[in-house]
Amino acid sequence: MIDKKTLVFAFAIVVLMTGIMMVSAVTGSIGNGKMVLYPEVNGWTNTVIPKTILVNNVNDIPVNITLKLDSNASDFIELVDETFILEAGESKKAEIVIKVKKEGTYEGRVNVFFKPVEGNEAGVVLSSTIVVIAKKDTGYEEEEEDPEQGNEEVINPENPGEQTKPSKLIKVWGISTLILVVVLLILLYIWGKKRKKSKRRTKRK
Repeated sequence: MIDKKTLVFAFAIVVLMTGIMMVSAVTGSIGNGKMVLYPEVNGWTNTVIPKTILVNNVNDIPVNITLKLDSNASDFIELVDETFILEAGESKKAEIVIKVKKEGTYEGRVNVFFKPVEGNEAGVVLSSTIVVIAKKDTGYEEEEEDPEQGNEEVINPENPGEQTKPSKLIKVWGISTLILVVVLLILLYIWGKKRKKSKRRTKRK
């Protein structure tokens, strides 16, 4: 006859195994663990490369799929299919868009999260690493950056089509103010001389 201690131990083992099975119940599968691309770039417009990541639901339950970019991938990759549901045994090619402008090596990861639609089972995450080695094309020319770019532009109210940089506008105002001051001083000087003459004539009378 089986004693109580043996029954309790057997029950604990069953519960533990059931918990392990539940935790590891959801799995994931992707078809593109790594991509290496060699596009040509011209230095001033984006070279656009549409790609897909094959996502497979190998579980017997529906799962939520969520794609997220790491910090490096977000600089040159855009997600088209960011989140969707896959039924049991279903697959989907999740679309992404790669955009690069200048030569160089770009590397980042697209993380694919698998999570059950219902229940509290733990999910799983798989990653697809994308490496882009961009090379110069025959007409490569990097876009020149305007050193004055970022300065606020002021519109001339007398001519709305004309735009003036603030530094130039300040110079114009400064010169105009100086001219007005000089003219004012000249007028005061002339007025002062006339006033002295008028006083002298009054005293003679």
